[in-house]
Amino acid sequence: MPYLEVQVSLLEPDFFGITETWAKEDMHPDSELMISGYTMYRIDRKHRTKMRGGGCILYVKNCFNCVLRDDLTNQDGVDSVWCNLCTSHGSKLLIGLCYRSPSNSETENQALYNLIRIASTEQVFIMGDFNHPSIDWDNLCANTADSAFLDLIQDCFLTQHVNEPTHKLGNILDLVLTSESHMIENLVVGDCLATSDHMILNFDLVVNVELKQNSHFHYDYKKGDYTSMREYLSEFDWSKMFFNKSTLEMWDSFKVVMENCVKKFIPKRARKYATKPKWMTKAAQRAAKKKYRLWKQYRTCRTYANYIASISRV
Repeated sequence: MPYLEVQVSLLEPDFFGITETWAKEDMHPDSELMISGYTMYRIDRKHRTKMRGGGCILYVKNCFNCVLRDDLTNQDGVDSVWCNLCTSHGSKLLIGLCYRSPSNSETENQALYNLIRIASTEQVFIMGDFNHPSIDWDNLCANTADSAFLDLIQDCFLTQHVNEPTHKLGNILDLVLTSESHMIENLVVGDCLATSDHMILNFDLVVNVELKQNSHFHYDYKKGDYTSMREYLSEFDWSKMFFNKSTLEMWDSFKVVMENCVKKFIPKRARKYATKPKWMTKAAQRAAKKKYRLWKQYRTCRTYANYIASISRV
């Protein structure tokens, strides 16, 4: 979790997903996995013959209106979590996070594929680790084992946006799928997450979202219109307002005027809640950025020395 929190602090994503979490409810309560500023949607591997591995967690910033899709998430034999993200004009975007184990049975594969078929009837964005290494996404061909998934993506008219390896062995295992081709921009394959063999995908999801009405705000006094405020206050006849009043009555009258004045001339700002861990010092930020530079250096020149440098502690 600490390395994940470092990445969240540096990148400040609106949402992100983690697959193959290996989390279990009895061993990993929500309190251990939650990240400040984000709503967490998790699905652990259960009702499976495989006791270890699997699991998905989707994190979405608290400011977004997002609702769990129980009808898609609670499916036996499938590691996936699905949410509806409220977009502008009252529409919804279906977000899915999936993990397909390379040891899945044909029944488990078909259960996942059926979910994707259902999801593709809506405006949808799907990401995850699908473990189909043989698919050539440029030429749209695959071996027999992976061809069913490739056929599914084409039959559902989904666009796959990742075109470079996402695994240390040089395979494209982690995918970003959308129902509309223009929904993803600026996709970059980053370094690995901690000791994982998989690389981090960063991208922009092009969608107008609906924000929650934030009841927690404060006045931004630095940006107040004090010239207009002075003109407004100069129009009051204070002597007449305070005439024949007690001290308490004068204070009440003055307070009402000033409260209206603040509302009129001082802008409001939504209160932000810190997502950066307390231990995330400047030195830790520099170390994280240095590690990313070393990883980029290894990606450019894949020597053994550069690889060791990229995975070593900095």
